Amino acid sequence: MPAEVTGRGLLRVLEHAPIPVLVGFLAPASAPSSRVRQALHGWASLHAGSLRVLTVDAIRFALTTSALEVSVLPTLQLWSRQRRLWTIEGASDLSSVTRLLGTIADGPPPASRAVAGTVPAPILPTRAVPSPT
Repeated sequence: MPAEVTGRGLLRVLEHAPIPVLVGFLAPASAPSSRVRQALHGWASLHAGSLRVLTVDAIRFALTTSALEVSVLPTLQLWSRQRRLWTIEGASDLSSVTRLLGTIADGPPPASRAVAGTVPAPILPTRAVPSPT
């Protein structure tokens, strides 16, 4: 099952995780976010130990969400060694989620096979992002 984390908790995990981390930035009362959350549950079970799966309430932890350049919900990001490898914005249907998860299993695609909607991204922000209390 994916673990739900706070803004600060997410930054700590991304900084220290020894395995890749798949993060779902979700809106609590959104049907698309619910479908993505359901897909994340299956992926977390299937790849326990080799991939950490987390969810973040993107509304409640808006500062962290914004600092990680998330502007559309739901959004999925794959992180490894403090670097964001991929982002899929508006991952609202299961086919886009499945496409992302399938490419994670195969490793990063060559540039010619890049998954639609994904972009390479910079390392974690160097400043701490405060979470709302």
